[in-house]
Amino acid sequence: MRVLSISCVIFFTLSFTTVNGDDQPTPSAAAAATVERLTRQILSIDARFGVRGETAFAARHAAYAPLIDATHDLLFMARLTVRRQWHTFDPEQRTRFIDAFRELTITAYAARYRGLDGVRFASTEARSMPRGRVEIRTTLIDPADDDVRFSYVLHATDDGWRIVNITADGVSELALKRGQYSRVLVDGGAAALLERLAVEQAELRASAL
Repeated sequence: MRVLSISCVIFFTLSFTTVNGDDQPTPSAAAAATVERLTRQILSIDARFGVRGETAFAARHAAYAPLIDATHDLLFMARLTVRRQWHTFDPEQRTRFIDAFRELTITAYAARYRGLDGVRFASTEARSMPRGRVEIRTTLIDPADDDVRFSYVLHATDDGWRIVNITADGVSELALKRGQYSRVLVDGGAAALLERLAVEQAELRASAL
């Protein structure tokens, strides 16, 4: 597999109970539908646009932006990466950080998910978690690389079920970012963290051109 990111996920086959006694989707089915929407579009975007180049990257970025907004709780995820240090940000820094985190996430999808021929997901399961969350597990099968076990944690929002964390083989990208960003904040504060995100975004973009 040419591209693999903890913060991304591809198509898999769903096998959940779809309704409860009130003919409403169960939490597991509703959460799975969010992930299915994301993964289905990832394959579609990969099929429609080229692997490298400025034009291909711009097209993928434009396609991913509304998809990520509709499937991830980016505000929740952004705040989770800085946790207790969120209160040290002034209002402008909070807005800039959320915008930068969103741009970094979209750029990561556009830059990393390329060349997905032959990749598929097999076997899925859902598990209820504390605080009303749902975990969806699946295994990525890549004929050219090792299998990867993914776990997607979602919670319910006013707009539907949204992804709040993704792990690959037990490693959470948000946990990694928390450690990295905490050190940056201690050394240089919010301004330094904003610079760090800009550098990460630029490096991801350059890798796709």
